[in-house]
Amino acid sequence: MTSSRTIASPFNLLPVALTGALCALGFGPVFGGWPGYLAAGGGVLLGLVLAWISAGRWGVALTTAAGIIIYIAFVGVLALPDTTIAGFLPSLETVQRGTLLVVQSWRDLLTVAVPAGVFSGPAVVPMLSALICSTAAGRLALTRRWYALAGGAMLVLLLVAILWGTSRAPLGGWIGFGFVIVLLGWIVIRQAHDRAVAHELSGFDTPRARSWTRLLSAALVLAVSAGVAVMVSPMITGADRVVLRRFVEPPLDLRNYASPLMSYRYLEVDQKLVTQFTVHGLPEGSRLRLATLDTYDGVVYNVAADSAEFVRAGADIEPRRTSEDQASAMTMQVSIDGYRGVWLPGGGDLRGVTFNGANAADQTKTLYYNEGTGTALVTAGLEQGDDYQVQIVTPPPVDRATLADHGIEDVSVPSTERVPDAVLKKTAEIVAGAATSVDQVLAIEKALQEGYYSDGSDGQSMSGHSEARIESLLSLPEMVGDDEQYA
Repeated sequence: MTSSRTIASPFNLLPVALTGALCALGFGPVFGGWPGYLAAGGGVLLGLVLAWISAGRWGVALTTAAGIIIYIAFVGVLALPDTTIAGFLPSLETVQRGTLLVVQSWRDLLTVAVPAGVFSGPAVVPMLSALICSTAAGRLALTRRWYALAGGAMLVLLLVAILWGTSRAPLGGWIGFGFVIVLLGWIVIRQAHDRAVAHELSGFDTPRARSWTRLLSAALVLAVSAGVAVMVSPMITGADRVVLRRFVEPPLDLRNYASPLMSYRYLEVDQKLVTQFTVHGLPEGSRLRLATLDTYDGVVYNVAADSAEFVRAGADIEPRRTSEDQASAMTMQVSIDGYRGVWLPGGGDLRGVTFNGANAADQTKTLYYNEGTGTALVTAGLEQGDDYQVQIVTPPPVDRATLADHGIEDVSVPSTERVPDAVLKKTAEIVAGAATSVDQVLAIEKALQEGYYSDGSDGQSMSGHSEARIESLLSLPEMVGDDEQYA
């Protein structure tokens, strides 16, 4: 038996299902497609079933309890498939992780590299939010008085898809447009239905003029809403779209890891005859990036913790903002021998990293990537026997004639401290007479190439790159050092 305040017709759940499907599409870009669609779509379907069963029969407490049971039963299939038994039955790990991720997944989704579908756990966000919002919207849609508030519940789900998504949303405008049209169309139909029922019960005719006025008003509301949706679509699909991941600082503290330049002299002298790693697929003449060093404090040249966000990455990485859309990635195979450390050889414009060795599971879980500098970091560390593939896009070579036609782009870089006075003095001497910024860079390159090389084995070059060492390098009549100082 249903409450007199509810309408026992599944038609009233159709708008919730349609707006839920549109919201599910909104989770696609951040998850890379199907993982987001499955989690959000499954949550919407489960919420609608719960709403249909509970509306007019159960109170809020009983409905909430049923929702918790449904979440535990289906979170493995929709968001944590690697924890299930036989691919669909929840295990003890499913229950434990599913419970923790009710809180943790919201931050996890903001601190992993896109697409998030390669990670286990972030999909709890679309699944849980869709379950809650569609249940609330479905129960409201089945009432006679509060059905219009169902749109508000689904709007919350749409906001979650936007705020926890990415700046790239190719379908964002169409999703917003469809969302408005479905809700307004449904409200107009429900109002017309309610008036027809009231007329049938009262036996009074509705004046024809009033009917036409209501019809025209509804059409005008739909037209204005459609126009607004078209006008704001660039705001929710462009690069300036506001998403929370722009404002969240990832939980990686680079101060815990030594600069890769600290071990340079050890590798150059003590490990001179030791193979550090073997690379297959690297084009002839190309270099392998270990890290981009972009800050200096007078003691060490290091990777700046605030230069750009290091986020969790995996087997698939979305092209960065400066990447060419049509660029094709190549695959490099890297086998670790003598190298030890957390900095991943093979950085750059990455499209994915896949680990294959005995430590692959831990390394996959602890891979971080900075798209701004192209630096990759594995906090679990690399050691002998480790093996991985890197999907990377390499920029085409640029000759000096091409450089001469372009300027130096203004970019924001981390601040430096205790820069030796000799650096400023020597730089001014080198670039004197250089007409353009490109000419200045080329002049500095030439001057450094003319310096003498010494790895320290002859006693003519000290190790390190502290303020005193760089001051000594640039103050002597002839520069003597190795790549650690010249860098």
